[in-house]
Amino acid sequence: MVRTGSGTGPRRRWRPLTALGLLAAACLLVFQGPGGEPRREAAGAAPAAAPPAGAPSAASRPGPLPDRWSDARAAILAAGPAERQGLARMWWERVRRTGTPRLEGDWLYFFYWGEARQVAVSSEVTRWHPLDLSRLPGTDLWAGSLPVPADAVFQYRLLVNGRGQPDPANPRRSRGFGVVWSVYLGPLAPGEEPPSLPAGVRRERWTLTSQILGRPVRVEAWIPPECTGARRCPALLAADGPAYVEEARLPGVVAGLAAGGQIPPLVAVGIQPPESPVLRLVELVPGVRPGTWPRFVVEELLPDLSRRLPVSPGPHGLLGFSAGAAAMLEVLLGHPDRFAWAVIQSPTALSPVLEEAIGCARPEGQRVWLTWGRYEGNIFGVDVRAYGADLARRLSDQGFAVGGGERPAGHTMSYWRRDLAAALAWAAAAGDQAGSAPAPAPGPRGRAEGPEGREEGPRACAAGT
Repeated sequence: MVRTGSGTGPRRRWRPLTALGLLAAACLLVFQGPGGEPRREAAGAAPAAAPPAGAPSAASRPGPLPDRWSDARAAILAAGPAERQGLARMWWERVRRTGTPRLEGDWLYFFYWGEARQVAVSSEVTRWHPLDLSRLPGTDLWAGSLPVPADAVFQYRLLVNGRGQPDPANPRRSRGFGVVWSVYLGPLAPGEEPPSLPAGVRRERWTLTSQILGRPVRVEAWIPPECTGARRCPALLAADGPAYVEEARLPGVVAGLAAGGQIPPLVAVGIQPPESPVLRLVELVPGVRPGTWPRFVVEELLPDLSRRLPVSPGPHGLLGFSAGAAAMLEVLLGHPDRFAWAVIQSPTALSPVLEEAIGCARPEGQRVWLTWGRYEGNIFGVDVRAYGADLARRLSDQGFAVGGGERPAGHTMSYWRRDLAAALAWAAAAGDQAGSAPAPAPGPRGRAEGPEGREEGPRACAAGT
């Protein structure tokens, strides 16, 4: 078992710097987005289409506008000054009803209506560098575009006179980091929307006073009818429980997969984070409070679950996104006897604690479903895309079974929820067998051997990991 301790000297130096960086990032994202202060540059905007020669005058024939924006724009600009505002409003009312942004071919068009000095879009596609929208001359209509594939899923915000806000014409929203985001879901986005909760699943809610975390923790559990006092079931522990329960409909996904025989029955458990986004990061990011989160899960939460619910001794599963993904990965690495698998979605912590824990791990059939997004190149200044790929390689080299990979998505629950069914079906299907896998055979000096027969003993892993 890998243990989390107080850490070495370098880790202690890393901890205060990390905490300050997280605080600064949390403040910046409320105004701009997770990428911090962006550069003032447009990213990939389509060239403005000039009115074609001989275009019909909308002033003399103000009929219905064309369906494509490039054609509608030309028609609006060809109209006289008196008619132009009315035609622009006609277009705005159309896109407001159908929802923005609009995908036309390989270009995604954003729109905004209103008086403003400046309007821009801050998005994951541009790594949070703002894309300036252009005001159509003589109107209150603003427009801009990006080349975006039809399978993309990402979040964005409008910057109106420098202040961030959701897109008023886009009904698809996601809440994260204390901010409401607008979400673009392409027509060819992979995955599937999660199902509603089937009948027969009961809910239990209570507050666990944690001495380790130093706060009351709200816990919510969903127990399928198969799990009773006579048949105790493994648990799936989800960091950021309210997000997974409310937006991702995790209990319905788990119950539906179990009913279809794709996974064994599981008790889905959601763990409520602190209300402050900054305190959430401090609590979850490995190394900020060394060993605190794994100790809470193993020493307080699991015993509490076994007292209250028909939860078996294990092996259990883990689930988390962003900082919660890094926290749950630390738990998996440190306690292979209790946890057989984990679904790790877009982990954001570039932590030496995780690197050391991976190097010290001796996986016993553990499975890790690890995904990262194509548009996650700048999350709190971290290239999550590159980190995810590197983390997958490290885990695979160490002997873990690794599934998942890169997805055409950003750092958003709107995609994580669509990937849940496939992730759980892969990770949890072999959960019973994974937990009973034999321990690694001892090496010639009595030490357990890792992958490729290399020795891993107390000297390599004695540094508090």
